[in-house]
Amino acid sequence: MVFFPLTLDISQDRRCGVIWKDRTRLTGWGEASVPNYHGQFIAITGLVLLYSTDLRKLPLTTTKRGVDASSNLYSQVKDLMREATKSLTSFTNKWKKFPDKLEEIYKSASYVELDDLRRESSTREFTASRKLPGIKKYEPNYPLPEQANTSTKIIFVAPKTRVIRAWERSTYHNSVLRT
Repeated sequence: MVFFPLTLDISQDRRCGVIWKDRTRLTGWGEASVPNYHGQFIAITGLVLLYSTDLRKLPLTTTKRGVDASSNLYSQVKDLMREATKSLTSFTNKWKKFPDKLEEIYKSASYVELDDLRRESSTREFTASRKLPGIKKYEPNYPLPEQANTSTKIIFVAPKTRVIRAWERSTYHNSVLRT
């Protein structure tokens, strides 16, 4: 399971609101550079915890059963959520051609309890957010698939007549003519 935790503490008390298993624009899917949710992204799970002793500071609707998507705070948090989601969708896109190996990565991962995740996150190196002062984030190094480098791109400028002559003498040109 690929997991990107983001914890934003508004204050020290631990009262909070929750959105769970949302795959809509409310959590950033299908907005900005984040694709719409689909099955390729099933392993992506996000966790955002917002705490406050004053519930009025939390981006909750008046019924306290939903998120106030128009809240400035939620808008800022959602920017970070989209950034994290884009990072994870890029990861899955790089592994699209290697589904068996990606499945091995997923199967070798283990679920982590929230308390364990908090403890482990204290050992990680966080960087300051450029967009939101006072916010720090963890940017993991995801594994990359091994890819054979089988081609090279060559760019040069030469007179057309020389390029045509070189093409006509090339092995590639002769193999194209034979097929």
